[in-house]
Amino acid sequence: MNTGCKSEGNQDQLVGEKLKVVFLHVIVSFFCVFVCFPQHDSQWSLSPCSVCVCSKGSVSCHARPCPHLTCVGDQNPFIPTGECCPKCGLNGESCSWQGLVYRDGEEWEPGICSRCFCGSGKAQCSVVECQQVACRPHENLVILPGHCCPQCMSNPCLSAGTQYQHGEQWQKDACTTCVCDMGQSKCQTNTCQPVVCDKVGNHTHDFHFV
Repeated sequence: MNTGCKSEGNQDQLVGEKLKVVFLHVIVSFFCVFVCFPQHDSQWSLSPCSVCVCSKGSVSCHARPCPHLTCVGDQNPFIPTGECCPKCGLNGESCSWQGLVYRDGEEWEPGICSRCFCGSGKAQCSVVECQQVACRPHENLVILPGHCCPQCMSNPCLSAGTQYQHGEQWQKDACTTCVCDMGQSKCQTNTCQPVVCDKVGNHTHDFHFV
């Protein structure tokens, strides 16, 4: 059984990432006995751009894989500050935007509804354009979390202090089920069949449930 720690490099990784992996291997060697042996097949990261795997007493650290990148024309690959994978950029003047520096030709998204582009030292930002939406009388115009543009949604239903959206069902009581239909609560109560009990003495007891 191999009781040592090993580190295998990835031949396709960038030079900078190779140096990081070598450094990580030195660190991992100090923690091999404590981390590797008790947790077979475990994975962990000592930096955002690398991953280490423990298997049968051996540790293998490598750079996180990046998608294939093809730069066209006069673009060149580069790794933005704080990121692991390269992007395509031009060789012009960089842009300074809100304390960060972006390379010429680089694109970024400050938020889910905006996009910026660095062109010859100037940051050009635009906001997503939304189409006009006309809602029906029983609908409201809302912007859902994680979305930029508003959309129509049916009015909710309110029952006993709880709000229900269109199509939701709830149990009002043991015998009544309700559903929210375009802002209106529609409930249905289960009805029971009449029950005839056996004769006791000279009397017959009939029970009817509605």
